[in-house]
Amino acid sequence: MKEFSNIFYCFLIIISFPSKEILICEYSEISLDNSFFAKLDGAAFNPTNITGIKSSGLISIVGRRGSVENIGLAFADNITAGTTVTFSPFSSNARGQYIVDNNPSNIFGGTGSVTIISHNTTTKRVKGTFSFNASTLLPPISSRSITEGTFDVTYL
Repeated sequence: MKEFSNIFYCFLIIISFPSKEILICEYSEISLDNSFFAKLDGAAFNPTNITGIKSSGLISIVGRRGSVENIGLAFADNITAGTTVTFSPFSSNARGQYIVDNNPSNIFGGTGSVTIISHNTTTKRVKGTFSFNASTLLPPISSRSITEGTFDVTYL
């Protein structure tokens, strides 16, 4: 599933001087051509929204379908091409999760791996593959299988 997004933003800078204010507005367009795919229990999971964000030493990639349901990954922001990281639900260096809805008993933490195919820190583009088995964190325990995962995302 490919998603093409245009993000428009305007920087407003208000500079105050004793007798006047200056308003500066810069218009810019960022094009994101992101892709994300996985199989959830053998069926295609095609997200309606794909995001990537770098924060607190991690890059988080999320494929969301509908308003809440999503498959998400997080891994170190300094990860290099060719690196495979294995993770468990509470790993600090990488994570995989599946969230069904807003009910806390429908949050699944995963045990699996992510492999980075390419990572350009200048363009903030990362591409990789992943798979994991996810189980609910709260009872009743149930499991989901996330396989054949791929992503090619520009993160902010």
